[in-house]
Amino acid sequence: MSFKNTMHPQRPIRPCLPGLFCCGLFCLLARFAAADTADDWERMKTITPRGYVCGFTEKPLVIDGRLDEPAWQAAPWTEDFVDIEGIRRPTPRFRTRAKMLWDNDYLYIGAELEEPARDGHGHQARCGHLPG
Repeated sequence: MSFKNTMHPQRPIRPCLPGLFCCGLFCLLARFAAADTADDWERMKTITPRGYVCGFTEKPLVIDGRLDEPAWQAAPWTEDFVDIEGIRRPTPRFRTRAKMLWDNDYLYIGAELEEPARDGHGHQARCGHLPG
């Protein structure tokens, strides 16, 4: 079987069997990952996806690990991250949140991940920073 190639009429398009096989395998595996019971569907009805509006920046951002540029300062934080299972799991002990921006070329993601300071040996650092 071949299809008409409008970009290169002299070259027919033939279905790619490995690609079709992978696509079929993916669809089959996705079926097994779907909710199988009425209980699963009932539980999912209560889930409300969270949203975030990713802002646009006119100028490229400096990738330096700091969020002190005016565009970063204007971008809102996401809600604090929670476990994927929501209220079925305890609230994380340490805060994790992110900011996102985009320009015509890139998506920028800045994150704040809190954790207690450690000295590299599993001990709390006393001076507030990690030894270099």
